[in-house]
Amino acid sequence: MGAGVEDVLTTAELASRPSRVPDYEAESRALGLLAHEMATNPRGVLQKCAEMVMDLCRADSAGISILEPGGTSGMFRWHAAAGAFAPNLFGMMPREASPCGTVMERDRVLLFKEAERVFPALRDVEPRIYENLLAPWHVKGEAVGTLWVIKHTPQGRFDAEDARVLQSLARFAAAALQMISAIDAATVRQAELEQRTDALSEIEERQTFLLRLSDAVRPLATPADIQGAITDLLRERLNADWCYYVDWDSDTNAGLVLRGSVREGLPTLAGVHDVSDAPEFLELLTGGAVLMVRDYASYEKLPRRLRQKFTAFGFRSMIVAPLFARGRLVASLLVGDTKVREWSASDSSLLVEVAERTWAAIERACAEETLRGSEERFRLIVENARDYAIFTLDADGRIADLFPGAEQVFGWSQAEARGQAADITFTAEDRAAGVPAQEQATARDNGMAPDVRWHVRKDGSRVFIEGTTNAIRDPTGKLRGYLKIGQDVTERRAAEQALRESEERFRQFSEASSDIIWVRNAETMAFEYVSPAFETIYGRTRALVGDELERWASTLHPDDRDRVLANLDRVRAGERVDYEFRIVRPDGEERWIEDVDFPLRDSDGRITRIGGIGHDATIGKQAAGALEESERRARTLMEGIPQLVWRSEDEGRWTWSSPQWQDCTGQTQEESLGLGWLEALHPDDRETAVQAWGAARQNGIIDIDFRVRRARDAAFIWHHTRSVPVRDEQGRIVEWLGTSTDVHVLREMQERQRVLVAELQHRTFNLMGMVRSTADATIRSSASLDEFKAMFRERIAALARVQRLLSRLSEADRVTFDELIRTELEAAGALEPDSRVTLAGPEGVALRSSTVQTFAMALHELTTNAVKYGALKQPGAHLSVRWHIERRNADQPWLHVDWQETGVVMASTSAKPQGTGQGRRLIEEALPYQLNAETTYVMADDGVRCSIALPVSARNLRS
Repeated sequence: MGAGVEDVLTTAELASRPSRVPDYEAESRALGLLAHEMATNPRGVLQKCAEMVMDLCRADSAGISILEPGGTSGMFRWHAAAGAFAPNLFGMMPREASPCGTVMERDRVLLFKEAERVFPALRDVEPRIYENLLAPWHVKGEAVGTLWVIKHTPQGRFDAEDARVLQSLARFAAAALQMISAIDAATVRQAELEQRTDALSEIEERQTFLLRLSDAVRPLATPADIQGAITDLLRERLNADWCYYVDWDSDTNAGLVLRGSVREGLPTLAGVHDVSDAPEFLELLTGGAVLMVRDYASYEKLPRRLRQKFTAFGFRSMIVAPLFARGRLVASLLVGDTKVREWSASDSSLLVEVAERTWAAIERACAEETLRGSEERFRLIVENARDYAIFTLDADGRIADLFPGAEQVFGWSQAEARGQAADITFTAEDRAAGVPAQEQATARDNGMAPDVRWHVRKDGSRVFIEGTTNAIRDPTGKLRGYLKIGQDVTERRAAEQALRESEERFRQFSEASSDIIWVRNAETMAFEYVSPAFETIYGRTRALVGDELERWASTLHPDDRDRVLANLDRVRAGERVDYEFRIVRPDGEERWIEDVDFPLRDSDGRITRIGGIGHDATIGKQAAGALEESERRARTLMEGIPQLVWRSEDEGRWTWSSPQWQDCTGQTQEESLGLGWLEALHPDDRETAVQAWGAARQNGIIDIDFRVRRARDAAFIWHHTRSVPVRDEQGRIVEWLGTSTDVHVLREMQERQRVLVAELQHRTFNLMGMVRSTADATIRSSASLDEFKAMFRERIAALARVQRLLSRLSEADRVTFDELIRTELEAAGALEPDSRVTLAGPEGVALRSSTVQTFAMALHELTTNAVKYGALKQPGAHLSVRWHIERRNADQPWLHVDWQETGVVMASTSAKPQGTGQGRRLIEEALPYQLNAETTYVMADDGVRCSIALPVSARNLRS
């Protein structure tokens, strides 16, 4: 039947174990450090608490577990971890699998020994847990986690003083968590406000940049100048090393860079670039999405040769926005950097918007360049050749001339279109409705007919045209034909639609926001927009407040009104102002508003509007007040840790004593009041106590040691007494709170502590030396890392088996040879019922503790060799291990061990020996040198013969 929780609970032993004298001076220092940590680094206070309790309890590890949602009944997360357990920081364990669950369920300090017997999840924890002392801690009366300390060695033991310290600091941890939670809540609210402010600032900065961009390119006339100006501004904006606008010829797969922007000292990309040998790069561009490369060295979407090509040029990261027209890649805007860079969504959207503006500006410049080189009578046509579809019809409605702009828009060439009816440019539904004939009739009758509708290109795709059909007449008034002028506004319509959608998203955002978003006319100060949150926070409808500033100002708290109106004037003058004020709702409730106000400028930089975001900070203000009160209580608690607790007026006149004081001294409540408590002190200490109280008001503290009579045996026990005053809001002393704590046992435990530490250091030094020697020997005999890994794991496992044998022994016990050999053979699976192994020799032959590790490694090497090559591998072979004791002199017995394998088919004498030879060197060289052993090792025809003789424990003579 498996073990239960009660089988591993040893809490009751604390009462009988020797307990060290409390070190209240160290405990007070620790609490001071924790108070300082809470004041300067609140989020580090739980980790600091774990480190302090590990030090105070002399533990190997310490930590704090907090119960969180998850699993079947919750999950414990290690929010603090110190000592050997530190690597497990922030790990998790189900509640039902952890001793912490039992501690919270019973709600008291518990001590576990080898808890892994009941909680299997602890078996995988390294280093192993031998003793675990845990204390629950509470928030608002409810247990939420545990503070714990661990001993990782069999010798480690906790005492009652450890339990007291642990429970004391658990109360501090609870107060710290409440403070951290309050700080976190305030931080989240502040971060949300900053995030909203940053978002609006980013929008404002982007609009300012785009306005600057428009102003820069407006007077420029050539594509090269436009590219240079825009790329300079964009590279500066993104703080990059390169910025280029590339014109793409999809027929030749060549890109043309007229001019760009490059940081001084870096090569330029200006010129023609043939990328026909880089189809992967073109495929990424023509995919339509913005190409963002964080690091070309690891960008798997491009083959190695292209990545090397880019990095050889100097590029490490890049972002490219492709531009398409009529389904073809026509241009791209590229920004590059010599260092690894994370490109943001904001970078991507800005690049796309600048690319589109660049395309439009260059298209405009190209049209203007064509216009300046054309004849005057075709100036309008040539000027708009790139932006407008212009063609003429004869009097019968057939196409006479199709100019380049129309060719580009519709896709037909002059030769293909000439002589065809203008109907080919109309959609099927318009042709069916007779729209082309109606349009010509209107132009014939009225001189002009509007042509604003969807049209069709040669490839069947649709293009939206805004234009007119004009009748052409000769001087006599005779109709000669029609002139059709139209502009492709497909992209503009899409941009307008995108703008409408953007405005709709803003409306949805502002209506869903819990903050007030508002815009005022900067001149009249009338509201132009107020989000719905206004009515929720102010308790009034927008209609009731109206557009007049005075009516809105009437909702402000009288003490804040003048300051708020003055701040609005500062915003109108161009400042950004962050401030707080109060409003008064119709029901009389006051609410705090945190407002961020800023000016809004038009394209000429004039302030035409002011905007703002108002956040209801009432709850935050209330929380801040509650936090201040909580901090005051926490300070009082920290300076008066309860033990023997009492309350007093000035001059040491007690007004109350705790049950602990009465139980210790035998005094009743009434006997201890006033100066009656002095009767429980040693006569020699009473005057010292009175003098300390005389200086208490001046010093602001009582901190003194004196002896208190213990009622049960009349012994006088040293106690450390500490008291601090409790003050009102004016700083006046209301009363004194104090504790008196038993420090008598502390001096007795200090010497014991020094002995235990020395023994632990000695054992650790020996074990580490053995591990180092094993590693060195394995390295020398290993041909590869994998071989070293396998052999080293086996040897460390053997060493671990020995350590387990040693760890189960009491101080006077020894490991015996028969136990050691059986453990090794059982680990190799060699002692099965049908085993071919014979063991013969006396039981209980005790080995020297100093020889066990090295001797065990030799037996491990023999066993491993037999498993891999010898008697424990080959069918029909047999292993015999025999041992006996020889008395060589009066007080020194020797153990003789004969290892003999028979029936083994051995390799030929000329063949290369099997194995590494490490085991043989250990037996023939290390054992004689380290253990003063006598050994032989022979590779016989039918198996290995090995004999080992070494001194053993003298107790074998007695047995």
